[in-house]
Amino acid sequence: MTPAQNPRWFKLYSFREAFGLSDLSPASLDRLAFDLSRNRNLGRRYWEYKVKRGDPFIQQGCDDNCLRGHICSLALNEHEDNRRCNQLLAVFGTVA
Repeated sequence: MTPAQNPRWFKLYSFREAFGLSDLSPASLDRLAFDLSRNRNLGRRYWEYKVKRGDPFIQQGCDDNCLRGHICSLALNEHEDNRRCNQLLAVFGTVA
């Protein structure tokens, strides 16, 4: 919108701090995926950070199908191996 003006960069968040992770190990990320599957509010926060809180995306929102997709994309580590995704979806939304 203002090509003559340099962007003003800032740190939006720390992934570790925002989600209470001690590290970014596969085990920690798996626990986060489980937490996201149980808690829609946490899932929405993850999605907001993922879309960088961009206005067009925020206005569009992320319904349950959207949240499920993001949870599964975090959990999948082999093409077409949906076992962990299915486990997470089995508990989807069991907490607010």
